[in-house]
Amino acid sequence: MSADKDIGPDINDLLCAGEYAWLQNGPKGVRGLFLRAVNELDRLRAKLEAVRKIHDSLAIFDTCNHEHEDADESNGIFDVDNVGITCNKVYEVCRRCCCGGGDSQTEECLGHGHSLGKPICPTIAALEGASDE
Repeated sequence: MSADKDIGPDINDLLCAGEYAWLQNGPKGVRGLFLRAVNELDRLRAKLEAVRKIHDSLAIFDTCNHEHEDADESNGIFDVDNVGITCNKVYEVCRRCCCGGGDSQTEECLGHGHSLGKPICPTIAALEGASDE
């Protein structure tokens, strides 16, 4: 069964699952309620996806203290403008909140904390159920 980390199982999988099959073929009132719930679930999934697209991440790199022959992104080695070939990914920021939709951090963004493993902005933190502390 496939799943969406924010919403739950895919509705098409549920309709095919034996324990929920009665909902698809049950009394008209139950089926209608179920279909409305399915439509609402699809609507919420689309909204979450739209928010995630707006608040996508931008990786911030710094130079590393050793040399690499070539960039190899599959092994975490990147060729970064104004940095060079590096494996030192410092953190990720929100392209919308911290870069104004562009490709570099704003002065305001440079003044607040970021770290790897934490949500990239308050919006993504809210979606993930994380606090901003």
